[in-house]
Amino acid sequence: MTKRVDLEPALRKLHELSRSDGDIGGEYWESVSKLLRTAYSFAGRVKELEAELALVRAPRPQVLMSYNALRAVARDVFETEADGDAWLHSPHSMLDEISPRQVAKTLAGRQRVLEILVAIKYGLRV
Repeated sequence: MTKRVDLEPALRKLHELSRSDGDIGGEYWESVSKLLRTAYSFAGRVKELEAELALVRAPRPQVLMSYNALRAVARDVFETEADGDAWLHSPHSMLDEISPRQVAKTLAGRQRVLEILVAIKYGLRV
């Protein structure tokens, strides 16, 4: 695990530089300080996303699911039976413009459709 760096000494030094360099230099060092804080916060967020991605990419057991169970998941994701059924019967770009209903005729297809539904529900990348 990577140790988090204490930015306070660097930020204090940048603040000192900004106060000693006049208006133009001061603006520059303040910008550098802001950029450093932003990069630091992004680094933390990247770590969180990497951990989340590792969970998503982890091998998962095949889900033995009937089409009716998949239909119930679609209803849950889209909140109504009509909307769930409409999604299942519509061509989908992630399924080579084939409807999820057609793809779900095989176990691997049902697994793929379930992955897409879970991604939609929780805002994950597929």
